[in-house]
Amino acid sequence: MALKPMVIEMGMGMDVHGGDCTKAARRAVEAAIRHNGLPLVRQLGKGPQDMHVEVLVGVPRPETVKAEGVLDVLPFGTKSLKAVHGGLEVPFPGGDPIIVATAAVTVSLDL
Repeated sequence: MALKPMVIEMGMGMDVHGGDCTKAARRAVEAAIRHNGLPLVRQLGKGPQDMHVEVLVGVPRPETVKAEGVLDVLPFGTKSLKAVHGGLEVPFPGGDPIIVATAAVTVSLDL
């Protein structure tokens, strides 16, 4: 058997006042998973514990992303995170920059 991707969802999130890449990435993942029920998992005879959830986030400073701060929004599955350079850092006059993150969340099953 091998892991097969079943669902890929995209999201975008921002930290408007703190310049925090982890917060923006977390919000991007929340946006990606917000409207999903994934009945396919049960229809294939699997449960939430069988899901492998891979998160790819693009942020301006990927080295600052704290994995546990992002992955704890995912309710199920074996979780992993890869942060890469991307997103946006928008200057904010007199304050921290606005951070925009993008996320791709892939749910795979061992079939």
